[in-house]
Amino acid sequence: MRYMCNFILIVTFFTSTLTFAQDDKIPPAVPPQKAIPAPVPSSPAPTPAVRPSITVPKPEPQAAPAAAVAAKENAAKSPASGSAVSTMEAGLAASVLPRSAAQAPGLNLPRVYIPKDAYQIGIDDVLAISVIKPIPFITREIVTSDGNITFPYIGAVRAKGRTLADIQSEIQERLSSYMDYPVVSVSLLEARSKKFTIYGQVIRPGAYPVEANMSLLRAISLAGGLSVPGSTCMVKVLRTQKDGKSKSLIFQSEITAVLNGSKQDVVILPGDTVVVTIDKFFIYGEVNKPGSYYLEENMSLLDAITMAGSFIERGSTGVVRLSRAKGGEITLDIKDILGGKDRGVTIQAGDTINVTVDKFYIYGQIARPGAYPVRNNMSIMYAITAAGGLIQSGSMGRIKLFRAKPEAGEGPVFESDIKSILSGDNQNVRVRAGDTIVVSLDKFFVTGQVNHPGAYPVEEHMSLINAITTAGGLAASSTSGKIKLLRSGGAGGKQEAFETDFSSVLSGNVPDITIRPLDTIVVTADNFYVYGEVNRPGMYPLGSKTTALAAISMAGGFTRFGSAGKVKILRMNDKTGAYGVIRVNIKAVTAGNSKVDVPLLPGDVVVVSEGVF
Repeated sequence: MRYMCNFILIVTFFTSTLTFAQDDKIPPAVPPQKAIPAPVPSSPAPTPAVRPSITVPKPEPQAAPAAAVAAKENAAKSPASGSAVSTMEAGLAASVLPRSAAQAPGLNLPRVYIPKDAYQIGIDDVLAISVIKPIPFITREIVTSDGNITFPYIGAVRAKGRTLADIQSEIQERLSSYMDYPVVSVSLLEARSKKFTIYGQVIRPGAYPVEANMSLLRAISLAGGLSVPGSTCMVKVLRTQKDGKSKSLIFQSEITAVLNGSKQDVVILPGDTVVVTIDKFFIYGEVNKPGSYYLEENMSLLDAITMAGSFIERGSTGVVRLSRAKGGEITLDIKDILGGKDRGVTIQAGDTINVTVDKFYIYGQIARPGAYPVRNNMSIMYAITAAGGLIQSGSMGRIKLFRAKPEAGEGPVFESDIKSILSGDNQNVRVRAGDTIVVSLDKFFVTGQVNHPGAYPVEEHMSLINAITTAGGLAASSTSGKIKLLRSGGAGGKQEAFETDFSSVLSGNVPDITIRPLDTIVVTADNFYVYGEVNRPGMYPLGSKTTALAAISMAGGFTRFGSAGKVKILRMNDKTGAYGVIRVNIKAVTAGNSKVDVPLLPGDVVVVSEGVF
């Protein structure tokens, strides 16, 4: 009677367990895959020699409920007979078998095919545990952070650091306490604890789980692909050695070689390190954005130059030198590259491109002297314009072009006047690489009583008054004087001279004289001198109406010892060179008799003596 009561309690317990598992604890179904052959025959605590099936055989509709009913009906039968399934076994199957598994045609889970004795389970690994007999079912378990998995009825099973065979043996042994002759298989679904690391030019570098038969291309894809789409790269795979510390290079290749099949892909294993380095080339010289750039597949020289912002000066001539990283150099003219003749030259990883634009040099009387790029069919006038033009527009002068490499029939120097160049003559003369242009403006010189004495460019049809105006005009205080123009190269090599006075210049009545190169203009102002008992003795410019009284006023007036009755003018006689004396009664002038005041002449000396009256 006691045994019968115990049997009824056991049947009731497993029946309630089956109902609870079917209603509330059913895990999601796993998508079916290709079926695996049927399990081996049952034997006491067997250890399968081959990987056992994890496929649940196709059941009839409502197979799971029928199994539960059959368990109740056959509970009293002997397990040893093999003709019935125990209630405990049916409850175990119902608690782990997904509801959809009883209705689906089959249930397969993908596995990572690693030998059972070669892989040690780690945290986060995903295992497929299948009970093949007496009732086929499968469960999916993840190794938790404490290193364990949980299996129905037997509870926690240590997994971390153990092989699949060890875990299989323990589960099979512990299940034998609950069912007759269980056959168990443990497989690895996902090796999440075993990771590879990828660095370099990928979108998401880092550590990733190793998948089954993972290729190098798949590893790069998991990391998001290359950070620069369309570029080429070098890929290296480093593998950990048996000592667990050192790594060795097992694979190195351009990614294009793997993509086009010329080099076989490599399988990534746990612990591998993948290094992705995008290929670069370097470009310097006369481009807008020199520097290093990522290499694209089948990139030409023109593509590389365009990526660097193209040439600084469009239309310029020059050469492009391509230095190979592996040795060798290729040189092409810029015009050939622009003409598409570079298509046979492909940029390779590590190549260095140096763009050299042909230049000419220009100096002299121009706005911006220096070195400038040579353009196709460049004329001398265009070269002068590129340098900012002449300092003084309309000026006269000479232009010399010194050839760096004279061609047949050419001399080393070409010379012309500015007027001919600006008018369009000599258009057949072209500026070439290395040429030097010297611009010399014709000049005249102005000295004396002008505001800005110095040398000035000669302009075409420049008159004497234009020349004085160019020098800033007459000094503000100068109203009387003479202007002389000295010209060399006259008849017989003698110097010629032309003379006029200030009054003629100020009135515009000057001789019709055209300024020539090297002319010298001397402006001499008329002066007088004041000495004696005045406050500021010295030399003063002579005005057209300067008198003795005005001269004393310009000199600051009398001192306290000066006498208005003792004023005299010393005047040189041009013929004899002797000074004559002219006495002036300043007291009478100040009393209102202006007729006795004496107008001064150039070179006069006004002397004020000491006296009481």
